[in-house]
Amino acid sequence: MSIKFEDPNMYPPDFPVCMGLYGYNGVGKTTFAGRTGLRTIHLDCGDAGKVALKGSKNVKTVKIQSTKQYIEIIQEINLRYASKVDLLVPDTITGLQTLAIREVKGKGGEMNRRRWGQVASKLIECLYETSNFPHDIIYLVQEKNRKKGEGDDSILEINPSLVVSVREFFSSRVDWIGRLYLEGQERRLDFRMTEEIEAKDRANLFPKVIINPNFLSIRKRIRERLSENSNL
Repeated sequence: MSIKFEDPNMYPPDFPVCMGLYGYNGVGKTTFAGRTGLRTIHLDCGDAGKVALKGSKNVKTVKIQSTKQYIEIIQEINLRYASKVDLLVPDTITGLQTLAIREVKGKGGEMNRRRWGQVASKLIECLYETSNFPHDIIYLVQEKNRKKGEGDDSILEINPSLVVSVREFFSSRVDWIGRLYLEGQERRLDFRMTEEIEAKDRANLFPKVIINPNFLSIRKRIRERLSENSNL
């Protein structure tokens, strides 16, 4: 199947890579995104990211303590450092969501519909600011799964662990969503969208399952394919 774009210049050769990767702890999300050799700012919204990237070249890790700080850092990067940075790695958006929940809950109280709405607003603002970065972005997200339906008709849904409205906004802001997982000793990146698995490959550029993915080769493939012509 080929896709013909109406505008041949819709995807210029320097079209920035904007990806979302999700998976369980320990599958290598941070290692995958942070060891590309590109000039990278790693926004650590959790606890383990800095350890995973210890010794990595060209990586600056910034520990995120609040959604307000996150937005301030993104704005500073866009204003002063965009020309000096090739890649942003927010790690993880789920961790940032946890910070937002803590901020909304304050000193106590139960989460309710209004409070979840406030959490979503904070996360969407963070994602919106991040999407203004003019170069490559790899968002990392924790994975969740749950049974939907009952009995023989039940299915296992696998998707990024985010509030529904945030997940929808997140999907609208990225061009590729892949699920990173381990199968035996091999790391796989899955772009198959099924009833069970959430994925996205806007321009249909990737093999649906990539074994032992390497970001630089994926990045090269994206840019080569997008710069060929308007027919993919």
